[in-house]
Amino acid sequence: MSQIVVTNKKKVRQSHIIPDFYLRKFSSRGKLYVYTKGQPVRSVNVKPGGRVKECRERDYFEYPVDKDWTENKVENWLASIEDKASSIYPAIEDNKQLSSGDAEIWATFVASLFLRTQKVRLQLAPAALNKIRPVYEYEDIRDYQYRMFKQGRLIPYERLKEARDKVWDEMATNPAFGHLISLNHSTPTIAQSILKKAWTVCEACEGSHFITSDAPVITLKVLGDNRAFSGYGFGQIDVAIFVPISPTRVFIAGPANILWHKLQDTNNVALVNKAIANFAHKYVYSDSNLRETQELIEQELGLTKFGDNAFKLTTPKARPGRSTGL
Repeated sequence: MSQIVVTNKKKVRQSHIIPDFYLRKFSSRGKLYVYTKGQPVRSVNVKPGGRVKECRERDYFEYPVDKDWTENKVENWLASIEDKASSIYPAIEDNKQLSSGDAEIWATFVASLFLRTQKVRLQLAPAALNKIRPVYEYEDIRDYQYRMFKQGRLIPYERLKEARDKVWDEMATNPAFGHLISLNHSTPTIAQSILKKAWTVCEACEGSHFITSDAPVITLKVLGDNRAFSGYGFGQIDVAIFVPISPTRVFIAGPANILWHKLQDTNNVALVNKAIANFAHKYVYSDSNLRETQELIEQELGLTKFGDNAFKLTTPKARPGRSTGL
């Protein structure tokens, strides 16, 4: 699986939270329409060869380490994933069989597309830190101290605790710190879950279209009676992963026992769009300016909240320490 690698590219300051090439797929006639709750629809110009000035933030993929910045380490790693994914995008759209290498590239891209969002940074990453901190506070210092002791180094507990607390404080005060560190570790894990599922691409019927958002990867737990519930983990066997890949097509990685209709009717497209609006953080993107899309956004935007009614986290149990402090 892809891991972060430092390159010598020119430093990027304006980072696309959602990849530029992906947003372009949802523009039409040089326009990308942006929906958000309580505001009129606005349009963004999409010029050939130019950057899409939407869903981006200055130094979004940067975080300080001992007063130094990461110098596009994460930005360049994600750019390499995007470059590879964009080259096989036509094959995905046409629902062609991929080689194992290309399948891994696409799974990695989908995993990173989920994890890189502001929604994950603001809703899921802090909750994850709060859940695991009690375990680390109770156990990890002792484990590390014991390992160092076996190597002949006796480091005082308080010194280790001070260093650990400094890291935790940085992670708590700067959401990018914990988010971007976990991005490197979580992307391969989610990608492996995606690779284990059955893949297909479905098309919207004539007159219907798919929207996308600033959190474009959604999950639905599909039950035997065709009911579906959003916000379940990627690794669960009955969970399907949806990614709109153009206004007319949606990529699905789901249970092998479910056969999806290649052509989705108006009702099914509307249900997928509702789930997309639920998963969105602040913005929904479309190639069309439609009143019904704005009405959908007013009713459904952001109702899926990570760590609350979706992707709920459980606190791991702390194990007894080996000894009392020095």
